[in-house]
Amino acid sequence: MPAEIKGIAPRKWQMDAVYQVRSQAQAGSDRALIYACPGSGKTYGGLMVAHDLVHTVGLGPKIVVVTPNEAIRTQWIDRAASIGLNLRHLRSGYDLRQEELALSELGFIVSYQKAVTEIRESLRDYCERNRPVVIFDEVHHAAGPSKKKDGNAWGHSIEYAFSTAAFKLCTTGTPFREGDNPISFVSYNGAQEAIALVRYSYQQAIEDGVCRPIEFTMFDGEMSWSAAGQSFTASFGDPLNKKRSGQRLLAAIAVDGEFPQTMLTKANERLMELRSGAGVDARAAGLVVAHDTDHAEAIAMELQAITGEPATVVHSKIDDAQKQIEAFREGNSPWIVGVAMLSEGVDIPRLRVGVYASNITAPLYFHQYCGRFSRVMKSRHERSYVFMPADPELEAIALQIERERCHALGEEYRPHLRTVGNGKGRCRREIEVLNSNGDVKGVTVSGKMLPITFIEAHRDQIRSFRQKGAQYATWTDAEVVGVMIDCGAIAMPEEAA
Repeated sequence: MPAEIKGIAPRKWQMDAVYQVRSQAQAGSDRALIYACPGSGKTYGGLMVAHDLVHTVGLGPKIVVVTPNEAIRTQWIDRAASIGLNLRHLRSGYDLRQEELALSELGFIVSYQKAVTEIRESLRDYCERNRPVVIFDEVHHAAGPSKKKDGNAWGHSIEYAFSTAAFKLCTTGTPFREGDNPISFVSYNGAQEAIALVRYSYQQAIEDGVCRPIEFTMFDGEMSWSAAGQSFTASFGDPLNKKRSGQRLLAAIAVDGEFPQTMLTKANERLMELRSGAGVDARAAGLVVAHDTDHAEAIAMELQAITGEPATVVHSKIDDAQKQIEAFREGNSPWIVGVAMLSEGVDIPRLRVGVYASNITAPLYFHQYCGRFSRVMKSRHERSYVFMPADPELEAIALQIERERCHALGEEYRPHLRTVGNGKGRCRREIEVLNSNGDVKGVTVSGKMLPITFIEAHRDQIRSFRQKGAQYATWTDAEVVGVMIDCGAIAMPEEAA
């Protein structure tokens, strides 16, 4: 049995992780990779594994946790404290030069940035002297240098500081960074694929009732913009090269057009429907991820115009951003807007609705963003809803998530059908929007695209079906139609078959 941690009832995958990592360590290995999807309990899982390595295997006896940012660091400290494990925020190398921590303290916690830029030598000395167990949270941040411009050069510094640690426990909730950036302390097979000792996927988490399924609503439209003296007009269905595709996405999310207003309005309608329910749904919240800090502020103004109340805004230029996040987590405000600091790792369980208004199309980033909406709070039927541009790269990632969702719920997956909507667009500084327009076309449920006209035509039947059970009260019309189709109450429309 694993060493007992007071106040926690382990999930099955967490227990499996403890046993598998223990066996790996007892066989002489000094590292392991755990992949567990966002919302599945990766933080508690990591603490359980590290605790077992110390108290059962006999490593350590202290632990060092390395996290991507301050918000995630605070969550690790809070999670550890909730089960009687105390982590000290590592503020400087002086903390490491003390002979020992207080008996009540499990170890230190530090950000990747501080570890590689400020106290690398102190950490190396501490690891040589104390041989701690180190947890690398979201280990893709420890990628090595690359010839590419976007290479993450922290990898060598991480290896230098922590190579002598007794055990390196790497965790991640998302697919790894693509390209030729090797990740510190991660083993690879002959095909250069990362080898995870423990895998707990989004599909498994939905099957176990651990994570919410996510329903995507995609928006399309005709964006017109100019750049470098040339004018362009395109929808997301038009083939473009990478440069023009990026400009099209920027034109769509910019707030001086109508595209983002359309997404925000539809998303807010869904959020208000959820908040009209009882219990935790009454505190349901929405998250918009923006392109940059100026864009976030502009999005917040658009939301205020739609909702009549100010949205919480957090980004790197706000001094008390972490306090704002914590206040929003515990509060009742409907919307929060941010940039990168909200897209990864930040745990706000009441988030149910998202608007993806970023120009980043990397799978890792998008998966992390979707992970903000996956934690179950009330019932297995809980769903989250993400409203997003129908950019081809983003659509491909969303459809992969949809594939896992459908498989987990026993629903049919139809890869050629998708949630589609339309709106108007705006640009960023290097392009100028000339014109844009569009309308909502449909919603995807159970892997099927249902046209809005089909849903409208069955409005009376939807209303009657809702009266059959209270559980349908907060379901969307599309969700109810999906159930009606599955039970044979209405037929699948030809255009969706």
